[in-house]
Formats: sequence, C-alpha cells, structure tokens
Amino acid sequence: MFFIIFIFIIGLCGFLIYRYKVNKNKFNKIMEHATIGAFNNDGSAYIAFDEENVYSNYFDNGETPRKIKDTVFYFAQDNTIGIILDQIYPITKIDNNLRNQFLEILKNYPANLATGNFIQVTFGQQSAEELKLSWTKAFLYKTNSNTKKFRITADLSRKEYTLVNIDFNPKYATTYNTVTQGRTGSAIAGGLLAGPAGAVIGSARKRKSTTTTSTKEKPSYAMMTLIDNDGNSKDVAILTYQSSVNFIRVKFLSRENQINSKTNMLIDSADEIAKFKKLLDINAITQEEFEAKKKQLLKL
Repeated sequence: MFFIIFIFIIGLCGFLIYRYKVNKNKFNKIMEHATIGAFNNDGSAYIAFDEENVYSNYFDNGETPRKIKDTVFYFAQDNTIGIILDQIYPITKIDNNLRNQFLEILKNYPANLATGNFIQVTFGQQSAEELKLSWTKAFLYKTNSNTKKFRITADLSRKEYTLVNIDFNPKYATTYNTVTQGRTGSAIAGGLLAGPAGAVIGSARKRKSTTTTSTKEKPSYAMMTLIDNDGNSKDVAILTYQSSVNFIRVKFLSRENQINSKTNMLIDSADEIAKFKKLLDINAITQEEFEAKKKQLLKL
C-alpha cells in the first residue's frame, strides 16, 4: 500500500511539473505579441491581453484568442483577476500596477467588467431562447454597484436590464426514515429469568419503531419581469432556490419595486409556514423543525 501511495505522489508531482511547463511555454509564446499578461505561481492558470483579444488556458487549448467583447471579467478585493463563464474562474493575483494596465484596456469594454454583485442562475430553455442567450446557465452581474441595472453573461449583446418584479413559490420535499429497534435474544433472557413463561413473555415483546423526518427545498421556477435598455418587457423563468431569490430581490430588484416585492415575499412565506404547520399538526415534523423552518422563511 505504501508503495502504491508513493507511486501516486510521484506521478502527481510529475503531472504538476509537466502542466506548469506546458502552460509556461504557452504563456511565453502568447506574450510575444500580447500587450500585458499574468501567470500564477503554481502554473495552473494564465491570462493575457492585446487590444482586442484575451488569452487564457480556460479557453480551448489556451492558444486560441477570445474576443474581449465576448468575455466578462472581474476583480476581487484581494486583486485577483478572474473570468466569468458558466462558472467563476479566478485566475491569479496581480499588483496594482498590472491591475491599472488591465483596466486601461478594459475601459473600452465597460459592459464586460463585473464590478458589482453577481449571482449564477439557470434560465428555462424557452426563456434563454427568448433572451437570445448562448446557454441557459449564466450570471446576472452589475458593472456599477451603485445601480440596480444588470447584465447577463450569456447575452453577447450585453444589454442592460432592470428587474421590476420577481414571483417565487418555493417547494419542499419531506422524506421519512423509519428505524426499527429491538433487543436480540430477549426471549432467551426472559426464559432464564422466569422459566418457560418468561420465554413467552420475552418473545412477545414488540420491536420499537422510530420515524424521523427531514425537509429539503427543491429547485423551483421563479418568474422575473425584465425591462431591457430599449424599453421592452420580458417575463423569464429561472430555476432557483429561496436564498437566491432573496439575494436577487435585495441586490437587483429596482428600488421602487422592492416594497411590493417584500409584501409578496411575506405572503409567500406565510403560505409556506401554513403548510409546515399542517405537517406539525399531524406529527410529521417536530416542533423544533417547524420553528427552524419558520425562522428560515421569515428571514428577508
């Protein structure tokens, strides 16, 4: 076993060294014509820019350029630069001088720099087609943290949207787990204590069953009403959870619609609490589970 672990560690180290050298060679080759670039310490990622293109090992084989106008970037507070595609890909930390150089290039593409809040959502297929998104999984992101307007990463037109309403009715699944417990050999023990009659008594004992329940939220569709920068209104569906809807309401819902949305949210929560109260009344859940779920639902 020790020998197998040793061989595995040697192989892993060899792979990491190989990956470092391959990425380093690609990065050096790209930097022959790129304006600026950064390569992280462990060799797992790099990013480079010229005036129109961005290069990264997260794109194809790492040598094929991708248009800056088709890519969304972000800077974290610790100066990490990353790319937002179907997931968030942090690439490397950079110093302030390099950060300023990146920003100098990206100033020509203001719609492609996520400086505000962002959250991943999954659009329904029909909604994605209506919005002309390149894929269903995307991020809502803001380029200015002081506004409620936002963009969608999968929307290559980089339209700006305003969220005027979001309706959501969460769904939950309750599972029941029954455990039957009993004492093995209880009849023998009874016989030893009380003779044959004791054996009968022992064998007649019933096994005790305990049922526990657990409730888990299922992904459900929320309906969002969006207005794009041309004034067109669209109703689109996203598959999501209550916590994500709460985040979207706080960070993306336009201020003038937050009061109405908060009222709707309270109504939705009250309906859900009533459902859990019925489960409590029939002893399907415990008082502690009911209180915990009520607290969760009322957290706005």
